[in-house]
Amino acid sequence: MGCCTGRCTLVTICLIQLVSVIERLVFDFLGFLWGQIIGNFLQLIILLIGVVGTYQYRPKYLLVYCAWELLWIIWNVLLSLIYLEDIGVVPMFEDLNVDMLINLNTGSSSWWYTHGWGCNDTVVTVATRQAAGCLIDGYLVEVIHAGVQVLVAILGLIYAGFVIYRFNEDDDSFDFIGGFDSYPYPPNHKTGHMQLQPVYAYTGQV
Repeated sequence: MGCCTGRCTLVTICLIQLVSVIERLVFDFLGFLWGQIIGNFLQLIILLIGVVGTYQYRPKYLLVYCAWELLWIIWNVLLSLIYLEDIGVVPMFEDLNVDMLINLNTGSSSWWYTHGWGCNDTVVTVATRQAAGCLIDGYLVEVIHAGVQVLVAILGLIYAGFVIYRFNEDDDSFDFIGGFDSYPYPPNHKTGHMQLQPVYAYTGQV
């Protein structure tokens, strides 16, 4: 597998996704965001399937990867809107139990809300659950995480589609019996008798 091929690029994208999801998973564990943790675990499993499918020429595995990545993009866009809704930027989830999606109604919030850079966890706004003095607000960190996942997933979808196309193209163009020959093979006429050839014996001195 050459390092300039679509397969190599797709494997690289999957590895980048693996690293970013593991990093996100660590901080979701610190914040007890069980809904996001479940989604991250599913993403890790699908990424491993994508790597195996790319390396072993399994288009069906890549189709599973593509289908899940579409759901993963929708999930991360939804998370971005939920975190923006927490501060009133996108007020569109009044009738939706967002805590059930994020933390399974445990009441926990993102670790970044109170432990980000410069945060003073002794002064917390009740409405937003955000600590005072943070260099970057927790909701913004979560939105950045979700945005990175969306961008990398889109790249993965593009290259996965390209690799599936190449796999199918190679399967259609390859013929095990004379598929690349420019001349036709003679017809194979089956007869009921074996064709005999004369045998000459040489009796001269060598």
